[in-house]
Amino acid sequence: MRISLNKIFRSGAYRSIPSDNIIARQRYVLFSIYSAVGVMLYALFGIGGMTSHTMSYNHFAIFTCVTVTLALNFFMLQVHRYLELAYTISIIAGMVLIHSFSYEVGGIRNPGLMYLGILILYSYIVLG
Repeated sequence: MRISLNKIFRSGAYRSIPSDNIIARQRYVLFSIYSAVGVMLYALFGIGGMTSHTMSYNHFAIFTCVTVTLALNFFMLQVHRYLELAYTISIIAGMVLIHSFSYEVGGIRNPGLMYLGILILYSYIVLG
C-alpha cells in the first residue's frame, strides 16, 4: 500500500523539485495533503448531505465541481508541472466553496465560519 501511495503522491512534479529546495518540497507535500483530504471530505460531505436531504441540489453541484476540480488539479499537475498554477487553482476552489456556502448563513463575517482562517493560512504557506 505504501508503494502505491508513494507513486501517487511523490511522482512527477515532486521529483522535478530540486532536492535542496526544502521549502518547495514542503509546499508540494502540503498541497498534496490538502488535495487528497479535500477530495475525500468534500465527497463524503456531499454524499452525506444528499442522503440526509439537508443539502440543496445547487450546493451538491458546487461540492461536486470543487471535488472534481481538486482531483483533476492534482493529477494534471503530474503532467504539466506548473506548481504555482496548481496551488492557485486549489485556493480558488476552496474560496468558491466557502463563499457559496457562507452566503446563506450570514456571509463571510459570520463568526461561526472557522474554515476561512484555515484557507488563509494554507494560501499564505503555499504561495509564500
